[in-house]
Amino acid sequence: MAQKNYHVFYDGINNEDIIQGELGDCYFLSAVAAICKYPQLVEKLFLIKAKSNEHCYGCYYRINGIWKLVLIDDYIPCYGSWGKNFAFTRTNGNELWVVLLEKAWAKLNGCYARVIGGEAHEIFDLITNTYSEKIKVKRGLEQEIWKKLNEGEKNGYIMTAGTSGDVYNLDIEEKGLVPGHAYTIVKVQEFSTQYGSVKLVNLRNPWGNTEWSGEWSDSSSRWNLVSGGRPTSKKNEGTFWLSIEDFCTYFVVSGISHFYLNYLYTYLHVPKKITQQGANLNKIVVQNDNTHAYIMLHQKNPRIVLKDGTYQKPVISYIMLVDENYRYIKANSGAERNICIEVNLNKGNYYLISDINFRFVQQVQHCYNLSCYASSAIGIYPEKEKNIEEAFKYGIYSYCKSNLSPQSHNGGDLYQSKKSDSEFPFMFCLFDNSNGKYDITLTDTPSYKQGKKNFEFYFEGNNNKASSLAKKIQPGQWDLFVHIPYTFSTIVGYSLKSSGSQHRGAQAKKGLANLSCGGKSNVSENINTNYDNKNNNSNDNNNNSNNNESNNSNQLSMEEIARKVFSQEAESLDDRGYLNQYVYQNVNGYYIGFENGYNTALKMKIIMEGLYEVNNPNLSVVPFVSNPRSRKIFYLKVKPGNKGDPSFMFDQQ
Repeated sequence: MAQKNYHVFYDGINNEDIIQGELGDCYFLSAVAAICKYPQLVEKLFLIKAKSNEHCYGCYYRINGIWKLVLIDDYIPCYGSWGKNFAFTRTNGNELWVVLLEKAWAKLNGCYARVIGGEAHEIFDLITNTYSEKIKVKRGLEQEIWKKLNEGEKNGYIMTAGTSGDVYNLDIEEKGLVPGHAYTIVKVQEFSTQYGSVKLVNLRNPWGNTEWSGEWSDSSSRWNLVSGGRPTSKKNEGTFWLSIEDFCTYFVVSGISHFYLNYLYTYLHVPKKITQQGANLNKIVVQNDNTHAYIMLHQKNPRIVLKDGTYQKPVISYIMLVDENYRYIKANSGAERNICIEVNLNKGNYYLISDINFRFVQQVQHCYNLSCYASSAIGIYPEKEKNIEEAFKYGIYSYCKSNLSPQSHNGGDLYQSKKSDSEFPFMFCLFDNSNGKYDITLTDTPSYKQGKKNFEFYFEGNNNKASSLAKKIQPGQWDLFVHIPYTFSTIVGYSLKSSGSQHRGAQAKKGLANLSCGGKSNVSENINTNYDNKNNNSNDNNNNSNNNESNNSNQLSMEEIARKVFSQEAESLDDRGYLNQYVYQNVNGYYIGFENGYNTALKMKIIMEGLYEVNNPNLSVVPFVSNPRSRKIFYLKVKPGNKGDPSFMFDQQ
């Protein structure tokens, strides 16, 4: 170390202490300079706040959501002759804190060379308790970006920004900016001029020099329009102002750390033996009403060397918060290292469902950490009594009820996730047959349009690699079907089909199950009623009214049968109500009417379940063509030995 009277801290902590050296870690230094807004944050990063006679120091970093101590010595690389100057980061005075913090960061990465290049918002995750977000900046988004930055200024957030590397289409270097470089956002302010207000952003270059030379620079005449003139600024110390329009032209990214001075932090480690079992359920205990909280999932940092010398690449992760009754509150998912949900909670117990798909994409499952950053005390604990399958299914059920519009289907409600549902890393459908009258069979056969063809099904608590699954949902029940892709690049198209008792006939009368009607009825626009009546005469146990109905039905003309069929209550087969079915029953059997209200012809088929025949006694599936805006009638004959209610369905070919 250079032989000077150095201190860890000297003469206060501010961003002017930081001057970048020969190392390309501007992203790291701009984030560190940003937290100088709160000097106490910087001090908390150091175990020893005074010069160590043992030449040993300790710096704290929040690694994967958990604060850990990184021990270093004070052997610092120097530039030129021994003891002349630090090769990398240095300060304006005889202070060591920036130099030591940079060395600890290099140790976490393996060496100084491995800290070259990065994004500033990721450093906020390492040196604060806060949730940090990455904002994409571009022209045309001036209002949205200003709203974000102005909100950050009012809340006291810590912010950075990065310039574009496009030197071919932008005069970025001519305007005094460094391409592909990270800056600290010092302040955001709106100034009044004689021509109206102007929105400006104040930034600092971690080099400690090289400033913006365009409009609103230190030498710009624009400041003459502002009452009071230009804010005080030292000459070429790296700090400058520029308009929000120029900011959105030359900068491409901003990092915003949602820092609150008095917020509390707690975390929970989810070990490998737990993650290997699948999704995890934990209890969140909130002690006060109106608690503002950030709940986060932390994966392993891909920059930091693991014990085996490798690096861990983040994969898809997922969190969903439900209340004590498993009602959905909020969820989030993503392939980023950290994901977060921001909520306001009242006093009570909540449950957090979390999962990470290492077991799907790698042979070795890894651990992760959960954390809470909140305005009042929040506890997060492993939950061993509650059933995670129940919490998950009811959470998705309540999400569907409050966020999705159902499709009506045979008396039930079908809910399907949308491609825009970024809260979930999976696709799902839920069929609620609570008020339905018919058994519905829900099936899924995925077809892959993009990405890897690996997939898993989550169905009734089990993962299954079958190509399709099916579940019958009876009246009064509901069930959930979830499809989990391996990666976000996978786009899956899948169709849901229902089958089962679209019509459950009236309770069979005595002798009806053995009733046989001879002859046949052709598939045509009109129904053929010239069938043999001999079996009706053998039904001596039927009462007089039934016999009369039977005899009268034999005398009905095709027009009378059609009138009776289509005077029944219609049951819609599609969402628009253009396809309908009608059922008319007498002692001889069932007459089924099909109505096509569309202006196009449809290729259809009627499918029977059980011991029934439709028109042709040798067919249980009858294909037919339905002309535009037309009706057809089918005759359903009950075969001997059948004891159940008739069951049939229409389907397109």
